[in-house]
Amino acid sequence: MGFPEVSDYVPGKAAWLAMALPFEGDDGPDSRAGAVAQRDTPTCTLDEVGDVGEFCVVIEDGIVLGVVEGGEMKPGPSTFRPSVPREELAAWLDDHDQRRTLISTLDGRLLGAVYRDDL
Repeated sequence: MGFPEVSDYVPGKAAWLAMALPFEGDDGPDSRAGAVAQRDTPTCTLDEVGDVGEFCVVIEDGIVLGVVEGGEMKPGPSTFRPSVPREELAAWLDDHDQRRTLISTLDGRLLGAVYRDDL
């Protein structure tokens, strides 16, 4: 086909952690954002957006598409991986004057929301 060199992507440790898979160590799972993600975060589909009250995460097949806040949909919200250290996430929330953010896996599947007060 004319390609001089082809490489295969082989997921490593960072991908393992970003998929919220189990791990151990000094900086174990309790020190990461995934440990405090609220798994019961309200979700809705695109068809339900108009019926949403104050907050919900818009998903399709588990993939984060947007967030509805105050009746307004905001597509493509910032998300973080469950492997992000809690201190790093807290600093980001402070720097961006946010009270919550979303945690998703490497493939964009919602794990939950993390609130500043929980960090």
